[in-house]
Amino acid sequence: RDEIDGNAPGIKSGVFIIKNLRDSTLYGENIKDGKFHVQGVLPETGFYIMNITDDADKSSRDNHFEIYLEDGKYHIETKQGKLYRYPNITSPSNTQKELSAYYTIVNEQSAAAHAKFNPVNLELDKKTNSSSRAQYSMLINKLSEAQKNEANEGFEAYKQFTKQYPQNSISAHLMAEMDYESKPAEYFAIYNSFSAE
Repeated sequence: RDEIDGNAPGIKSGVFIIKNLRDSTLYGENIKDGKFHVQGVLPETGFYIMNITDDADKSSRDNHFEIYLEDGKYHIETKQGKLYRYPNITSPSNTQKELSAYYTIVNEQSAAAHAKFNPVNLELDKKTNSSSRAQYSMLINKLSEAQKNEANEGFEAYKQFTKQYPQNSISAHLMAEMDYESKPAEYFAIYNSFSAE
């Protein structure tokens, strides 16, 4: 049996969803006054996609995170006003603990890049119809640069994780989801450091 309870401070109304990798919903629960709870039978142990949305924040719909589920009780805690950050997850799963350790590093590494990316993205959304072509082009260039910085910070976080946790069991899984073709030599060096597991 699987049980998940959570705190999402600041969310008066929202939705907590777990989907499998084929995009089928496994669990869905409304968040009321920052609380949610789901319980059921887990079809299989493995990686799933988690989404926590705030009805008052449209941008939160784009936040999707991996979670590794196996039987047991999970507790999920989000940071108020920062749903784009990977939440704190407490569980009996060693694989989930590794995933949480990785995303803690990602949160730390990408905080500055996200702080630059988010305002540019919001400004672009507001000015799409009211901007001149030159202003719009400038915003697109700023957004592209911010996205590159965020992607680079993601790579740096991955590299740091593999150094800090050399015996982890999720490095190959994480790499498979990254743009490893953009830095083949750097990713190959990390690949060569993988544990046998």
